[in-house]
Amino acid sequence: MERLCIKENCCSALSLAIYFFKGRIFDYKVHLNPTIFTLIGLALAIFMGFCNSASYDRFWEGRKLWGLLVIETRSLTRQILSLVNDSSPGASEEKQNIIKLISAFSWSLNFQLRDKTGTEHLERLLSPEQLEQVKHKKLFPVLFLDLSPTGLMNRIKKETLILL
Repeated sequence: MERLCIKENCCSALSLAIYFFKGRIFDYKVHLNPTIFTLIGLALAIFMGFCNSASYDRFWEGRKLWGLLVIETRSLTRQILSLVNDSSPGASEEKQNIIKLISAFSWSLNFQLRDKTGTEHLERLLSPEQLEQVKHKKLFPVLFLDLSPTGLMNRIKKETLILL
């Protein structure tokens, strides 16, 4: 941005000098005809159109990926609610903990992408021990990916969480 401002200021200073000296610089007559401005305007319009198109494509790609994340987390939550057997003691609590971890993953990714901490929003989803682990980490979403599968697999191995 600074380089652009410097170039823009130099161009403005040169334009003012030409205007002030009535089109003459060092006994040289600067010819100003509309063709130059038309060509520069056309090139600038094409460049601006390309920049807008590229930025909109990036925005739309991010929107598609975020929508896919929402769909996949809802699907995983639905599968946990329907496929995990409630007959074992504490299974409903385990389901709720896993679902909260999934939700915390989505929230933490949201905050990570916006370059915010967001730990105050994660307090309602995480236990105090998990929240303490998260507070000092740089990449929150990776931590949740580490927490969720290992805890789930350990519970399945111990048979405290039974799948249908």
